[in-house]
Amino acid sequence: MSERLIEPTAGLRAMADAAEDDSPYRADEPYRRAVRGLHARVHATALARGITPNSPPAHRSLPPYTSSRELPADLDIVITSLRSHGAADIAEARVEPVRRSVELFGFHLCSLDLRQNSEIHGAVLDELFREVMVCDHYLELDEPARVALLTAELHSPRPLRAPYVAYSELTLSELEILENAAIAFERFGASVIRQYVISKCESVSDMLEVAVLLREVGLFRPGTHDGLPSCACGIVPMFETIPDLQGASATIRAVFEIDVYAEIAGCSTVAAARSAEAAARAMKRPHTG
Repeated sequence: MSERLIEPTAGLRAMADAAEDDSPYRADEPYRRAVRGLHARVHATALARGITPNSPPAHRSLPPYTSSRELPADLDIVITSLRSHGAADIAEARVEPVRRSVELFGFHLCSLDLRQNSEIHGAVLDELFREVMVCDHYLELDEPARVALLTAELHSPRPLRAPYVAYSELTLSELEILENAAIAFERFGASVIRQYVISKCESVSDMLEVAVLLREVGLFRPGTHDGLPSCACGIVPMFETIPDLQGASATIRAVFEIDVYAEIAGCSTVAAARSAEAAARAMKRPHTG
């Protein structure tokens, strides 16, 4: 659409100018210039994330998007401008579907969950603790001793893995999965993996173990003198047996009494326990029909 026939918004004009497309054939076509600028930024975003796009090269090098949230904002400018001069049908048919897709899928397509059995976490940490002489027999500790050890670890920035130790295949495999998760976070942002699900969760230590393992790859960061601890994804306990469901409320309350865990979850003890209490009440109701 030529500016001889339509009047785009100031925002669209600014976007067209920022595209740095100096072709005389598009001098009076602000939408073509603006969209070429969007293409160049998306192209640069893919390259910055280690992806070679299967698309025509950009007309010039422009800055990549730092977040997938920035692209819908640019598409909103295009939509608003189209509507301003009677081209709402084009906005609805051609631009809004793209905008919805970006909002839904970002630059990562879909979110994934990490999930592993609590027994595997215990076995991996048992080996890690033993090899660096933190604890020789972690799996033989009772629950209070495990919680004390894991809590102390969550206050420390020091990793457990030693570069010169030949670890078991199980430990190496689990750490490799976490390393790849950390790479995905770096490339695509926090929305790529939203939560780590603990199968067969039974206790507070089962939840703390995941936080310690996430620390090994930088997805959990202990608090420093100028900040609070943080965790890149939510830690989600899955209480699968009747006894575990009945004890879920007490487990959740206990884990949120540990300051470092309460801080990374950003939730009060009372609010955190409500869902577990509701689940326990549901288990006590008589089944009918």
